[in-house]
Amino acid sequence: MDASNTLEQRVLEIQKLPRGSNKRRIAVNRVISDLQKSDKLFCQGRFNYPHEVYDEALKESLLYISQKIDEYDPTIAKVTTWVNRILEFKFKDAIKKYNKRLELSLKELSLDAPVGNDFDTPLSETIAQPDAKSILSDRVWDYIFNDPDGLFAQKHVKGHPRANYRSIALLVLEGYCWKKVTLAVGMPEQKWSTVQSFYWRSCQKLAPNFREYLQKMEDE
Repeated sequence: MDASNTLEQRVLEIQKLPRGSNKRRIAVNRVISDLQKSDKLFCQGRFNYPHEVYDEALKESLLYISQKIDEYDPTIAKVTTWVNRILEFKFKDAIKKYNKRLELSLKELSLDAPVGNDFDTPLSETIAQPDAKSILSDRVWDYIFNDPDGLFAQKHVKGHPRANYRSIALLVLEGYCWKKVTLAVGMPEQKWSTVQSFYWRSCQKLAPNFREYLQKMEDE
């Protein structure tokens, strides 16, 4: 039996079962399991962010579906369409949470930059510039520029050595928008989200290195 052809019928049968009953719970779990195994789930922009962002969105979507399955209306959409709409909203929420976590992390390093998808907005409008009066910003810029351990230059977008963290970070600190940053490191401008995602992930991974360096500077 093709589960994809019977999802609507199965969900309607679930809606007839008493809420809180064991039979209903089992039936819901089976539908959820089939949805997870299905190739019908789609989320635009999924691969522009770390996998945990999508995983969180999917988890929240399936939880919502299990709790709100009575809201499904077959006269409006197929089950997979209904699920994908929920997934789209949950994915947007997961992106906001992910960006917020990164923003808070970067603020500790005085690397507070916009984390949205408006790649034509100059980062200089919100970022602490290297020529600003902030000593902390100056130290961060110096650390990235000098790259004493060669760590930043070695870390790059897969298959694109020019698109390394050092080059990207310095361009970001200069206030260039993501499209210009992407072109400057030798990648097509439509790959801006790949460069952006790489940058944020790298900032998060390199945060301990920045903290250690800044602590040493503070102690001197």
